[in-house]
Amino acid sequence: MPSAVGRLAVVALVVFASACSGGGGGGQVVRPPCGLPSGQTVSHTGQVNADETWEGYGVTHEVPGGLRINAPATVTIEPCAIVSLGASQGIMVNGDSAGARAAKLLVAGTDDATGFVSFVPSSAAAWGFLQGVNERSLIELHHATLTGAGGGGTFSNNAAIWGRGPGLHAQPLPTVLVDHVVIDTPVGGGIFFDSEATFDPASGPLTVKGASSWPIEGPMMAAGTVPPYTDQDNLVHDFYVGDNADVFADLTIGDHIPVRIVTGQVNVKPTTGAGTVTLTLLPGATLLFGKPSPSSTGARVVFGTATGGIEGNLVAVGTALQPITLTSGEASPAPGDWSGLQLLDSPGSQLAHVTVAYAGGFSGWVTTNCKPTGSGDTADLIVGGAAGWIPDASLVTNSTFSNSAGFGIDAIWANSTYDSPDLSSGNTFTGNAGCNQTYNGCAAGTCTCPAGGGCLP
Repeated sequence: MPSAVGRLAVVALVVFASACSGGGGGGQVVRPPCGLPSGQTVSHTGQVNADETWEGYGVTHEVPGGLRINAPATVTIEPCAIVSLGASQGIMVNGDSAGARAAKLLVAGTDDATGFVSFVPSSAAAWGFLQGVNERSLIELHHATLTGAGGGGTFSNNAAIWGRGPGLHAQPLPTVLVDHVVIDTPVGGGIFFDSEATFDPASGPLTVKGASSWPIEGPMMAAGTVPPYTDQDNLVHDFYVGDNADVFADLTIGDHIPVRIVTGQVNVKPTTGAGTVTLTLLPGATLLFGKPSPSSTGARVVFGTATGGIEGNLVAVGTALQPITLTSGEASPAPGDWSGLQLLDSPGSQLAHVTVAYAGGFSGWVTTNCKPTGSGDTADLIVGGAAGWIPDASLVTNSTFSNSAGFGIDAIWANSTYDSPDLSSGNTFTGNAGCNQTYNGCAAGTCTCPAGGGCLP
């Protein structure tokens, strides 16, 4: 899609035949190329309570003081319309807060050359943002460019689009659909989600360019809904996840954009009661774990619980050409930057062609397994914890554990022998402070840990 500057540089006129009204004669209407103003302007202010259609063909729709679309209204913007917004002014979409009626902003562009819609600032100051206030506030953008947005958006990372969902840990709902959308030079980020809002699964290509902050920011559950994405000339390049990082329903994350997680703990399990939640990482996926503060440790990622009946699975099956990476998100990575993976009750897990690096920070565990005497339960990967669950020897294959501040694998399950199963075989261990895999624990009335504890060879 051409940039806004490039579009405005077009000087040719396109002439479309059109029937004249009255007199029975023929005539022509001269229309500018898509992206150039026709000279006709329409001003929009206040609130919209019924459906409206904003004409395209170069008509400039001025929004000098902000606009609110109230349910059940839909505002449809036609191809080649130009929306010019005042400093820090935007369009708010306001679905029912209690009822079931939706409000909607529908940008109905048709292609990237002759049918796009432009959002531009009316002056040198940045305009505001497109905002949905709840899960019934829908923003649907096709073939659109948003240039110079994010003014006044302190609470939304000064992003161009702010989508909101049904609330913390509620079932995620799609509130933003993007399809061939370019967000160009926002004040901060590109898109900001909160309250479990996500992209609509029908979304298409998204480009964020020239952003000074995270191109996409939101809860962990939104990270699996990112459409095909192009990152261009941004200061930072990741999907940023802060405190709302729990995975409480099945989630699949691909390789569209690295996911940066900056929090102390990620729980992969149902929010209430027994059940199973699975986090699936596709080939090429990258998770980066940053420290919440300089003196803290990055996330411990906990799958299931030690109490039994509450399972969390990690299915991370990469390939030799597209491995899956879970590593430090720090600018200068160091062992112990993040806690690591903890598969507590995780019988459906499978790791293949996965790299886990720079973990082994504080884990919160103190176990009586047969690890070397005097050592702690810190590792890239901790396995076990739930009574009765013993992992299969094929749990981890063709994977690499590196630069841990503790062990590669800390085996905390209980078995009738202290050295079974061997998860280390066929995997690579390098630069770790401790051994490849500790001895596991002994089930009651079975084996006894060897003097001094130990590790598998």
